Amino acid sequence: MSPRADAVRNRAKILEVAARVFAEQGAAASTEQVAAEAGVAIGTIFRHFPTKADLLAAIMKDTLVGESIDRFREVVAGLLGRAQERGEVRAEIGADEVMALLVAVCQGALRGGWSSALQRRTLSIVFDGRRPAAAPVTGVS
Repeated sequence: MSPRADAVRNRAKILEVAARVFAEQGAAASTEQVAAEAGVAIGTIFRHFPTKADLLAAIMKDTLVGESIDRFREVVAGLLGRAQERGEVRAEIGADEVMALLVAVCQGALRGGWSSALQRRTLSIVFDGRRPAAAPVTGVS
């Protein structure tokens, strides 16, 4: 059974307005504002997108077609390869792991309402974990 035509129109209108509102105001923009500007009730937004993070993910999915994601992965792989050649990133880390970390950190930040201090600490852990282990210190007792 296909969705009702008005539900399809509402979803499209919500995504259109939300993309603009979030582009102008960032992820902190309210879903209530999106609902008002889209001409729908807040419940309509939550029927289509149970959380704000789901709405943001849908915008990203609509905005970034598969070709864009593939191109982004290629760029990440190139940067990663150069960093590995210089010994700045562990050799066993692949582009898939980096992409998974990027998604996880972004999702956590959006869903968790992270403070800026928590964001800095989390990114520090991610970046420290990608570095090769330091050479053992010799002559220290």
